[in-house]
Amino acid sequence: MNRNNAQSLALRARDKARSLRNKIAGAAALVTASFYSAAAFAQASDVGAAITAEVTNAKDKVSGILVILAAIVGVLLLWAYVKKAR
Repeated sequence: MNRNNAQSLALRARDKARSLRNKIAGAAALVTASFYSAAAFAQASDVGAAITAEVTNAKDKVSGILVILAAIVGVLLLWAYVKKAR
């Protein structure tokens, strides 16, 4: 196609208009989704508190498990040291 052709110019303009329309629609959808998710989170503050409590409890449980694993590794190292000393 010739770039100076009127038909070519019309096709390029139509393609650019479609591209712009798609970008605007995508941006509008993103803004709408983020607005509704923020509004839902603000409205359900009890849910946010419940999630925070669960994460805090999970941190405590993981910390307890790590302490137990560290103790087991310490006992195994001590046992290996004593076994080597004999």
